[in-house]
Parts: sequence; structure tokens; C-alpha cells
Amino acid sequence: MEPNVTPLFHSILVTGASSGVGAEIAKALSLQGVTLVLGGRDAARLQAVAEVCQQRGARVIHWLADFDDLPPALATLAELDRTHSFALAVLNAGIGDSDSPLERPEIPARLADI
Repeated sequence: MEPNVTPLFHSILVTGASSGVGAEIAKALSLQGVTLVLGGRDAARLQAVAEVCQQRGARVIHWLADFDDLPPALATLAELDRTHSFALAVLNAGIGDSDSPLERPEIPARLADI
């Protein structure tokens, strides 16, 4: 981290952090003094992202998050927020598989629930 850079947010939640956009957002937010709480479905990839974030100076907490099973995922999020008081939440987790919302009309309703 550059000496004059102060993180705007000190506790940040990133879901969908084990790959793709979520992983890149987590890496970009990795600054000294930031606590990242990362959620993702793939344990090995999530661990790899966590290690990169730690190497960049962030404190990292990660958990296997599956938003297909919404009640336990939301309960875990609530507990993590009580513990870490998120200043910023990047809700990037996907729900379901690669089906189009047009093929599975329940997907937009599930997203709204989150």
C-alpha cells in the first residue's frame, strides 16, 4: 500500500468472491487496514483469493456461502455483520446455475429477497 492511501471502508463484505468479478473486486479492495469478509462456493478458489488479499495487506475472513440455501446464508451474513459491522457490502453471489432468468422466473424474486 502506498503510504498516503487510507482505506475509505474498514470492513467490507464481498460475496461471490471465489471467482470472476467477485474475486477481482476482493483483490482490488485489499489494502492495509481493511478487513475483508469473503463468501464463495468453491473452497479451494476462495482460499486462493483470500491468500492474495492477505498478501496485499488485508485481514481476511472467509466462509463457504451458498445462496441457493437462503435462510442459513442470511443468518450467517447477519452474524458476520454484527461481528464486523460492514461499511460496504458487495453482493456479487450468483443464485442457481447458468440458467437464464427467463428460463427460471423464480430467480429475480430470490435476488430481491437477498
